[in-house]
Amino acid sequence: MKLLAPSYYPNFSCIAGACKHSCCVGWEIEIDKESYERFSLLDGGSGRILDKIHLSGGEYCFKTDENGVCPFLNAEGLCDLIIEYTDACLCPICRDHPRFRSFFHDFTEIGLGLSCEEAARIILNDQTPFTLIPLSGSEEDVAFTEEEEELISIRDEMIGILEDTSVPIDNRIRALFDLAESDMNALDFNEISPFLLSLERLNEEWGALLRDLKDAEPLDLPADFHMPLQKMCVYFVYRHMTRSLDDADLIGAILLCAFLSYLAWQITGRACAKSDHFSMDSMISIARLMSGELEYSDENIDLIAEMLSELFS
Repeated sequence: MKLLAPSYYPNFSCIAGACKHSCCVGWEIEIDKESYERFSLLDGGSGRILDKIHLSGGEYCFKTDENGVCPFLNAEGLCDLIIEYTDACLCPICRDHPRFRSFFHDFTEIGLGLSCEEAARIILNDQTPFTLIPLSGSEEDVAFTEEEEELISIRDEMIGILEDTSVPIDNRIRALFDLAESDMNALDFNEISPFLLSLERLNEEWGALLRDLKDAEPLDLPADFHMPLQKMCVYFVYRHMTRSLDDADLIGAILLCAFLSYLAWQITGRACAKSDHFSMDSMISIARLMSGELEYSDENIDLIAEMLSELFS
């Protein structure tokens, strides 16, 4: 199978113990049957590993403590399973994070999720135009279905719009809504903020950012931060336009990407206005929170898409 990835993808490697926001904290990690059986054999059948796994909602998961910490995360921020058995022993979720994949009929696209602080640092600091590179196979040999060609063409157009730095960043985001024949001005955060606050939430920092959206005038982001915001928006387009491969709703996918871009712009603008020390680290933190709270919940993303469909119908 041919595998394509953004040009920055090879720059990523897990920073393990140096990570300030470990992916081993705050998540319920599901374990597939094959991994469960492998865990049962790793310690000679003593049950030492299985004792730290339980059934939750019909799925095997690691037993986290009251702070949501994985039982195999040690005091140095490292995984005891990897230390003892190498990362080959891990379940797919742990081994793959923060990677995501989109499946086409002749190839697969892979990317890095912004919920990982190191992935966010790489993506937001990337200074090159968005391009895909082959990790296996040849990009020239890729074949598309008619539906995939249409998707790729629209996605390329959206990325081109976002990367046109001769146009102010707010007008670039507005142009995404225009592609869906929708008016960005229809968005009212007095209504949208409570809706977003009603979604499943992991971190109160995210709740505070959402509450700041209500009853406040839109604030622009200083020009110094337009490039990392652009990188966030392009990331949303790359990751989420492919949802139309499953539901054949290109307009819905465009609106979702446009909304996520608009939301990122407004949250970062307000956060910057409130802080005397807003920095690239602040941008990375917002990107990480936004991704973890929205993108890693299929239910949240689907509810946002449904809200947009009703708003712009």
